[in-house]
Amino acid sequence: MDRIWSRHIYNSAAVVPYLPTTGSVADLGSGAGLPGIVVAAMLPAVEVLLIEPMERRCAWLSEMREVLELSNVEVKRGRAEEFHGAFEVEAVTARAVASLDKLARIGLPLLGGEGELVLLKGRNVEREIPAARKVLRRLGAGEPTVLRAPTIPVVEDTVVVRVPRRGSV
Repeated sequence: MDRIWSRHIYNSAAVVPYLPTTGSVADLGSGAGLPGIVVAAMLPAVEVLLIEPMERRCAWLSEMREVLELSNVEVKRGRAEEFHGAFEVEAVTARAVASLDKLARIGLPLLGGEGELVLLKGRNVEREIPAARKVLRRLGAGEPTVLRAPTIPVVEDTVVVRVPRRGSV
């Protein structure tokens, strides 16, 4: 149980300080609701769209929305690419979904205005940045910023990558 808190819940919470406190956030590949459910619980004024292609996981996410009484959560079944042009959000987040270049291709088109990708990544994310730069430039994104995001003193820092969107994609 301790590992679930330190490895998953606190890890997911590390992204919250870098997200908007109003508006909407899309969580790509929500799976078990990490970080999306944690974000929704911590930011009740933010609409959180949980995007998940698997029906069984969507059922779980819908159940957690009801059990936790998270009126700010909407579960959207499908791949992120299917929602390009359907809505815009202020931020897109994801945890353990894909490489930075792939996340840019599927996440940046969901951002409105000057939104940004705010991604939970592994410690080796800096190795992904050179390969992602061409895709980021083509899609109108700025330079990625890698941050060490602390949670609580007894838990290792988490790595958060912020990628701002510049202009229209």
